Amino acid sequence: VRVQERGRNLLIALDVSRSMLAADVHPNRLERAKADLLDLLAELRGDRAGLLVFRGRANLLCPLTTDRAFLRQALDGGSIDAAPRGETDLADAIQKSLDALESAYDQNNAILLITDGEDLAGRALDAAKRAAARGIPVFTVGIGDPRGAAVPGVDGTGTLQHQGAPVVTHMDEATLAAIARASGGTYIPLATSGTASTTLGAIYRQHLTRVAAREFEEQLERRYIERYQLFLVPAILLLLGTALLSRGRMAGGHTRRTNALDAVPHGGRRAALVLLLASVATGAVHAQTGVTTTLPPRPSVAPSGSETNASAVPPGREGARLAQRLYRRGDFAAAAAAYLAAARGSEPAEANRYRYNAALSRYQGGDLAGAAEAVHPMTMLPGQAAAAELYGAARFREAQGPDAATNTALRLNALEQAGAGFQQALRQAPADARRQRNLDRAVKNLPVLRESAHIEHVLAEHGQTPPESLLGRMLQEQRVLLREAPVSFTNQPADRMIRELESLGARQLANSDLWIPLKRALVDSQAITNEQERAQVAERIEQARDAMKQGARQLADLDGEAMNPVVRAEQAAYGFWQALAMPPGLVAEAIQAQTNAWARPQTPRVPYRPDQADAAQLTGLFEQRFGPWADQVQQQAQADTNAPSLSPGDRAEIERLTGETRELHTRILKALQQGEARPADAQFQALQNLLRIQELLPKQEQQSQQQQQQQQQQQQPQEQQQQQQEQQQEQQQEQQRQEEQQDEQKQAPSGEPPPEVQEVLRRALEREKEHEEEKRRQMRDFPMAPGGRDW
Repeated sequence: VRVQERGRNLLIALDVSRSMLAADVHPNRLERAKADLLDLLAELRGDRAGLLVFRGRANLLCPLTTDRAFLRQALDGGSIDAAPRGETDLADAIQKSLDALESAYDQNNAILLITDGEDLAGRALDAAKRAAARGIPVFTVGIGDPRGAAVPGVDGTGTLQHQGAPVVTHMDEATLAAIARASGGTYIPLATSGTASTTLGAIYRQHLTRVAAREFEEQLERRYIERYQLFLVPAILLLLGTALLSRGRMAGGHTRRTNALDAVPHGGRRAALVLLLASVATGAVHAQTGVTTTLPPRPSVAPSGSETNASAVPPGREGARLAQRLYRRGDFAAAAAAYLAAARGSEPAEANRYRYNAALSRYQGGDLAGAAEAVHPMTMLPGQAAAAELYGAARFREAQGPDAATNTALRLNALEQAGAGFQQALRQAPADARRQRNLDRAVKNLPVLRESAHIEHVLAEHGQTPPESLLGRMLQEQRVLLREAPVSFTNQPADRMIRELESLGARQLANSDLWIPLKRALVDSQAITNEQERAQVAERIEQARDAMKQGARQLADLDGEAMNPVVRAEQAAYGFWQALAMPPGLVAEAIQAQTNAWARPQTPRVPYRPDQADAAQLTGLFEQRFGPWADQVQQQAQADTNAPSLSPGDRAEIERLTGETRELHTRILKALQQGEARPADAQFQALQNLLRIQELLPKQEQQSQQQQQQQQQQQQPQEQQQQQQEQQQEQQQEQQRQEEQQDEQKQAPSGEPPPEVQEVLRRALEREKEHEEEKRRQMRDFPMAPGGRDW
């Protein structure tokens, strides 16, 4: 059985020189590139890909193949020992890539060059011009920091030395951009972009898919002798005779031009004459939305309804001629039904043309959703650019309709689908200026619409949540990120680290969304009467949100400096929370800070914020806000008997304990500032006072038990809590290991191969390992010119 696929040929050239071990991209340039290549492999549906590694010379590890498992295995073997040592030679990598690509299919070939751009041999531009001569674009992906990074030593420690000076490698963006320009490709700096938009998979979707696809098969082909010419002349004569005897008149008329969106292709007249459909001819109808469709000019005959129902329409061309007459009369719904009826029993290619005409009739009749739904299955078929344009035009007009005008999400979805349709049409004719204009007009407002739709979604989800609750949730999540991010940056497998940091980046981005409802609630609050203060609050919120977005990008990019914006975001959130927090929240936060100040755990609550000073500040805020808050509680209790109340005695006791705690804090801070012994007794007494205050505060009855449990947990020393957590983690890890062992035992085959078979397999594996090690040794011992640069 022969399996034919439609795809492209992509040769991946990966730099494995010693400069790729620089750690300006975490964990290093080479490991980051290999991890991102796994994302690219997921996009290669139907495409063939090969892998070539290069250093002083290039070495083909995997020829063009559709076997993803083999390609991944070859990628795993990509290391600095996989290619001969010596000065990085980009020219040899490009030339070997050209040699590996079949010259008969150059229009379907492309090269993806992943490197830090240092061309020590200096011949890359000439090789790029040779690729351009064959029509093969070279897409260059730069990885690394243009500012430079030290190259690790041969043994993996220290810095590589050359002529007594440390070697610093700089990503050469100019060389990579020149290679891309000379070959007709594109230069993309991978390390300086967010992974949400510039992973290798995204690069493939955005750039490499413009390379033409072809049908290929990796098995034996059977080629037939073409003898269609013998039947071509009689067929043409019969075709002309049929056209002359047809009862339907071909569409004509002049073409009108407008500056609106040119949505449907202009090749309809030729198709109508050849195929005797005559339902799509050149002519322009300018709709109120600004969409221009290429339809036959509407005749002066008034619509008179359908001549017959769909069940009475004969299949094939006779039914198509009936549909044509209905279309000319303006009965578009009946014409669409007739075309669909004519498609029944027709040959596949002919049936597709009838279905396209049916969709076109629905479009002209104003049934935009029906037109888009009918034509969409045809958009991905080869040679169906007209269907893709019609789909884009229908969705574009939907985006301009009254429903979409009041529904941002609906309009965004329609424009995104319109852009996809126009983009698909443009792929089949990249030089078509009209199709490019269609795509530009469809996607021009997408960024603004996406932001508006996102804001509407966030407000619908969190808009009714009180600001204090939103800030509390935001603060808690931000502190989790502060604890987990440094752990994820520690030494661990690259793929796991990338997954964890990208996940943390996504959580940081989601946390930044909480500023949207907060901004609306705070800026529009009646408590702010001064316009200058309102503007200052809005500016501070935007700065905090920008810090979170920056942290999200840097986490996703594995940037070690990501902790700086994450810390700034936590500080901003904490400042807003302090400004809005009520006494119950303030005392709870003060208890946590005072507990840490007294227990002195190894891991601080917030690394950059002294716990004792924070507890004192929170207690002062509690003292300021307790009186007005207590008055409000009493008023609510008088109006509602079910509301919690605060007795005069409890209120007086809380005020006394607050004053005493404030004095204790003053004494503690003075002793710490003067370098005296830590007053642990005073710290413990302050903690007891805060716990007692929390106990006296009014609360709902159903919360009493939960509050008591929280107090008991907070009274435990921090060290005991950490020990319990560590023990639980060890138990979970041990349980997970046992479960994995059990799974492996379950999956293991019941019977083992005979001993002689096992011995043969063992020897084969040993021989394969020896062979691989011998190849790596040869690469390491490859002779170099005197004074050569091996990086």
